[in-house]
Amino acid sequence: MIGNIVAGLNAPGGAVSPPVSGYSLWLDATNAASFTYSSGSLVSQWSDLSGNGYHFTQASATYQPERQNSLQNGLPSVYFNVDNLANTSWDWSASAYTVFAVCQMTSPTFYNGVLARNSTGALQLGWDAANYYAVSRIGQATTASNLTGTSTSGNANVVVYKGSAVSGSTTVQIYKNGTAASSTITMTISTAGTTNILGATRTSGSDGLLGYISEFLIYPSQLSDANRISVEGYLKTKWGTP
Repeated sequence: MIGNIVAGLNAPGGAVSPPVSGYSLWLDATNAASFTYSSGSLVSQWSDLSGNGYHFTQASATYQPERQNSLQNGLPSVYFNVDNLANTSWDWSASAYTVFAVCQMTSPTFYNGVLARNSTGALQLGWDAANYYAVSRIGQATTASNLTGTSTSGNANVVVYKGSAVSGSTTVQIYKNGTAASSTITMTISTAGTTNILGATRTSGSDGLLGYISEFLIYPSQLSDANRISVEGYLKTKWGTP
């Protein structure tokens, strides 16, 4: 991984690239050119800026999230209610991973999915009813970190899920705004799942985010602390997170 700041405008629509190269997925809500709409501000496709073509789509207007202006730090974000976007191109959980999400859950319930693999027993990254950032098995028990979230602060957080490849189980360290949970979480996973779901756990929109995503990155490795901190700093500066 390269830890230097990338200068200039290097993505369609003039987005400044994240400071660490090698990401397999990059979704940026400020990048107007990366969105396709079915009507108005309803998102039918949020395009991947990594160059890998891992675009997230939703054909049904019933389940399309909405790109809204000035949700975070005066910038656009994508609001998910019982909505979701899906991708079947690759399994990000098959290798070690570091997932960055600038997100806010506005109404936490039992499960709130940020990113899931869409099968009962598969991996879900998100939030639980006690306002904890959590790793869970879809449709089964939630294992939460000890990093409490705030659902009514009006501000998003930079959340990082840094985990091992799913091969029956995965071990994950969660960070919120640069602070790590006091221990890692190990989950037994019964299925790899078939589809990547953003903003929910199912294509039906169940266990929806009930909040918004501003920017989203996946690296196909566990980043070093130096590189993780570099990416967190880029996101914090851009989105005005704590």
